[in-house]
Amino acid sequence: ADKGDIAGAEHHYQEALRINPEDANAHYNYAIILDDKGDISGAEHHYQEALRINPNYAKAHNTYGHLLKKKKDIAGAKRHYQEALRINPKHAYAHYNYANLLKKKGDMAGAERHYQEALRINPNYAKAHTSYAAFLVDKGDIAGAEHHFQESLRISLRIDPHCPVTHHNYAAFLKKKGDIAGAEHHFQEALRIDPKCA
Repeated sequence: ADKGDIAGAEHHYQEALRINPEDANAHYNYAIILDDKGDISGAEHHYQEALRINPNYAKAHNTYGHLLKKKKDIAGAKRHYQEALRINPKHAYAHYNYANLLKKKGDMAGAERHYQEALRINPNYAKAHTSYAAFLVDKGDIAGAEHHFQESLRISLRIDPHCPVTHHNYAAFLKKKGDIAGAEHHFQEALRIDPKCA
């Protein structure tokens, strides 16, 4: 759905579901819109409908898992991430989300395995590089963390040169590492792109 016309997209999926209530894709896309609007119970209903119609809908399992994680239903989220990966073992986003969940639960070996798998499947997954870099910082692997922060920065700048977040994250890492000049450079870049970053 186009973020610029949420109401139009919402109407489109309501109409699609009125015409065909068994359209799993329409339920899934409508759930995403409701989730973005903060209508968690509505989103949950439509994710469940999408999965009732198509139990092998890996994308829906992954996204529903993410919603359940936000609701603090860790067991439910885990079950849906695992189901997404059973259906599609090459689902980079499910590997990434599952890695974040495992990290939160303290399963560091499992988290690392799934971060690595997400990046093996999609080496240009900037968000996974950033999260894996933070994971490596916690683990004490500063060289590995720096490599993944740099990869995230390289990819992010190619995709969206006007996004300050990657500069900000890398600057925080460099400051922690003791590279004050490097940190200052990336903080300045973040501020140049978006002065509200201060």
